[in-house]
Amino acid sequence: MRTIIFPFILLLLYSAPVLSQSATPNRLSHRFSVVGAGLYGTGRNVGEITTGSVSRNTIPGATAAFEYSLQFKGITGTLGVGMQILPAGGKYHLPQEFFLTSEEWDDFEGRLAQYSVPLTFVPAKLGYTFKRHNKWQASLSAGMNFYRQYSYSVSYNRSYNDAGYGRLPVSRFVVRSPSSGPRQVMKTYNATFRLARVLPNSSELLVGIVSNFSNETLYTGSFSAAYANGTQTADYHDNGSFLGLQFGYTFPVRKEGRNQ
Repeated sequence: MRTIIFPFILLLLYSAPVLSQSATPNRLSHRFSVVGAGLYGTGRNVGEITTGSVSRNTIPGATAAFEYSLQFKGITGTLGVGMQILPAGGKYHLPQEFFLTSEEWDDFEGRLAQYSVPLTFVPAKLGYTFKRHNKWQASLSAGMNFYRQYSYSVSYNRSYNDAGYGRLPVSRFVVRSPSSGPRQVMKTYNATFRLARVLPNSSELLVGIVSNFSNETLYTGSFSAAYANGTQTADYHDNGSFLGLQFGYTFPVRKEGRNQ
């Protein structure tokens, strides 16, 4: 991913003197933005079990961030702080005949969608804002999100009450951090395309597409089925990659005129 992100940033820096001649005035502007995004997770992976099935489901996530930007000649640098809600779960179908029962039961199936992992992060981005056109302004940015990893573990156990055998386990779903040791800083790579509607007071309404890519595991886990002839387990992990639709509001702090 470094081979994609860093050459793109260098290209922006190299092309800035040319692009800026037809873009924004030579002035330094300071802006605050409040942004949020609805996310479709692409980094969730679920293993397989021999009997029955378990798979990922498309649980939506969300992010919210407060960003501070400096912009000069169209080049924009951004730092901020944010929180990402990373959903955890999956779908499963477990045939009843493979469980220890003394009576007829339906197959066990369902969706695990009530769990999520909150993660705080610091976004750092460099981008370019293009010339305004009919009160609309487009921008591109790329950078990294730095996550503060916490130690955590949650689990969900399903059981059934059989008339002959009493209460028996069906399945167990566990989500935990990759490491139980000291806090770690993990990074992902992001790219954003935004369209801004410039308002009369120079504030902006934002809409955009945001993507996040990672090769590091943000959380791991497992899904286990307690069959009568032995437990079967599928591995589960998520690297935090996503594609999302972003909305936000930007308001200017001040501009320092440097028109030439």
